[in-house]
Amino acid sequence: MDTSFKQLLASHNLEICVGDFGLTPGINQATINLAKAGKINCASVLVDAPNLTLDYIEEALRLKHDHKLSLGLHLNFTEKLSSHQNQELISPIHKLLNPVYLRVFFAKGNSKKIIAQIYKEIERQFFLFEDLFDCWPDFIDGHQHVHMLPLFAQALREFYAEHRLDQNKIWVRSLNRVNQLNRTNLPGASKVQNLILRMATKKARSSAYSMRKELLGVYNYDTSPEEFSQLMHFWLKNARSYHQKTGRGAVIMVHPSVSLDQVPLDDQKQATPYEDNKEKARLIEYQVLENL
Repeated sequence: MDTSFKQLLASHNLEICVGDFGLTPGINQATINLAKAGKINCASVLVDAPNLTLDYIEEALRLKHDHKLSLGLHLNFTEKLSSHQNQELISPIHKLLNPVYLRVFFAKGNSKKIIAQIYKEIERQFFLFEDLFDCWPDFIDGHQHVHMLPLFAQALREFYAEHRLDQNKIWVRSLNRVNQLNRTNLPGASKVQNLILRMATKKARSSAYSMRKELLGVYNYDTSPEEFSQLMHFWLKNARSYHQKTGRGAVIMVHPSVSLDQVPLDDQKQATPYEDNKEKARLIEYQVLENL
């Protein structure tokens, strides 16, 4: 990584952000390793995740206090991870992206009620983050981009305004320029995923957030190390160019993990099993990011 990218990382005009912190010990350890090495500078936390242990919370906070890692809230409405979640609101992302399902699930006339329920769940996750880390998150995004889907986006905008999060410089991951910053003809980039994100973005623009950063890192989790390295360098150049043109920040979402045998023995022993369908891609991402 050349000096200009390191400067962008240090200033947080470029975020290289690990998603799903807390989901597995491998993801947690990858995040800590990469933050210490200066390869990433933020992590998005699933507050109900099965492996969000005190040891990893304390390690992440040490890095935050050393200005090596910012920590955000990864809003989750697509995976059941805890009995504390509002079970009625949890739906797999492929259903939430299906217009027919949305029409039935969020029946006309029930919108206000659903938005109020989503608001309460956002509030629960937000203040659970505060309880766990003894601070508010530096930013908010959504697991599988759920925070930009209809009704979820409206509830988040209301929560953001009600709690004046802009005054606390809490930024939100935006999809406003997802198709300009993520090209679909590179190895591993998903045309279908970009199309879905474009549709969602039209429904829920992020202009309500004075503090926002644009998303990069969209691909289909099926690449070789060489192909993912090409994608990373493409996203890095696009992020730098976007900042130079607009003065705004950008965030490259990454999802690395180390293998379980690279996790400290105590954390291996207390790990809660989680079936991860992105495990192969996560190991490849870590390999590339480690050598960035």
